Amino acid sequence: MRRIRPAFAAFLVCGALLVAGIVVFGGGSHRLGGAILAVALIGFGFLLAGGLHTQGRAAEQQGMLGRRSDVGGFDRPRDQSGL
Repeated sequence: MRRIRPAFAAFLVCGALLVAGIVVFGGGSHRLGGAILAVALIGFGFLLAGGLHTQGRAAEQQGMLGRRSDVGGFDRPRDQSGL
């Protein structure tokens, strides 16, 4: 029997909270529904940030420096071509 990964379980919980928040909000209890929706969206944000964090670490280990190398500026060496 396979184990459910914690991230997948958290995704299912956030999805259930999202559906419950929409149902409660649609039922007229806007304050409680909004609170449930806020918790669900914050949970999805944490899941997304965790996934993007691992990709950023992998890119960093491969030698990709990020924004600083993408933007031209004073940190680049002078052109030595003589043209």
